[in-house]
Amino acid sequence: MEIDDILDELVDASDALGIVAPNFGTSKGKAYEVWIMLEIVVRLNARGIEIFSRDRDGAFEPNFRVSGSPTNMPPSGGSGDGPCHFLLRKLGRELELHLGLKHVGSSAASHEMDLSVVWASQGKALRDSGGGPFADQPLIGLELKAYSEKYKLDHSIPRALIGVAVDLDPWWPMQSLTLNTTGGGNHTVTRTNRMHLAVLTTTELYGSSANYLTHFGAGAHSFVTPENNVAAIDAIVSEIIRCFH
Repeated sequence: MEIDDILDELVDASDALGIVAPNFGTSKGKAYEVWIMLEIVVRLNARGIEIFSRDRDGAFEPNFRVSGSPTNMPPSGGSGDGPCHFLLRKLGRELELHLGLKHVGSSAASHEMDLSVVWASQGKALRDSGGGPFADQPLIGLELKAYSEKYKLDHSIPRALIGVAVDLDPWWPMQSLTLNTTGGGNHTVTRTNRMHLAVLTTTELYGSSANYLTHFGAGAHSFVTPENNVAAIDAIVSEIIRCFH
């Protein structure tokens, strides 16, 4: 199958999932996550990023598989099909996009990220060493919630995401650092390798939750459905592209 045919299939799959994703029952949560993932890869490709469907051994996989529950990085050469990932390539740099990948923090606790972007070299190294939760710092982590339109998203979800960020990177709340000298001078250093986190939900965020997320530099995106606020997906795409530079 040619790459253009694969991308056409991705567009068709994204459109098909867009039909069911707005039905906010809990059984549709995985469809929402997959829809967001496919929208991201289609938009990345439109902006010049090469997209490849890959299995656990890094081989081309025409039948993209996702896990219905959080999962470790699969070992290369392991038995069973295992979940697939997308390889993203630009300017000689390669990233991986994973759905439902488990991460492990400094506390040794494991955490699920609904969507994760990591360096491809780190993903391959983990698979080649036997798999397991991803222990390096991810580049991007997304919390995706298909939620009843009758309710705002629970406060606990954005709060938990910030807690996960601190466990994955204890310095994460520090977006910049100002150095003051005894002579009265100062120099501000902005962290360029800080992972980007965001919440995307089909319903509304409480104002306090949105303020909480944006205060720490995380994305807060309400009403993200096939009919509304797809600009939020473009914002994530821009963050991914920034990782290549």
